[in-house]
Amino acid sequence: MKNKGKIGEDQAVEFLKKNQFSICMRNFTTRFGELDIIAKKNERFHIIEVKYQTNPIIHSLFKINPRKRKRMIKCTQIYMKIKKTYHCFYQFDLIAINRGRLTHFENVFNLSDV
Repeated sequence: MKNKGKIGEDQAVEFLKKNQFSICMRNFTTRFGELDIIAKKNERFHIIEVKYQTNPIIHSLFKINPRKRKRMIKCTQIYMKIKKTYHCFYQFDLIAINRGRLTHFENVFNLSDV
C-alpha cells in the first residue's frame, strides 16, 4: 500500500509542477500525523492530501474525516511555525487519483469545519 501512495504522490507532484505550483515539502511528519504535499502558488500555501484508490465506490473526499482534518491543521501549524510563515494564506486541498484519473479539489475544508 505504501508503494501505491508513493506512486500517487509522485503523480500529484508532476501535476502540480505542470500547473505552476512550487513544491515546498513532501511527507512533512510530526507526532500528530503527516502532510503529503506542501506546495505554493500565487503566495498561497496549499496543504495537499493525496488519495490514491482503485475503488470508486468510496469517494476520496469522505476519507478526510474530522479527525484527519484536526491532524492536518495541527501539522500545518507546526510547519508554519518552523518556517516562520505565521501570516501567510493557506488552504487545504485534495488530489484524488482513481483508475489513472487525477482530480484536484481545492479548499476542501475550512478551519471552521473542524
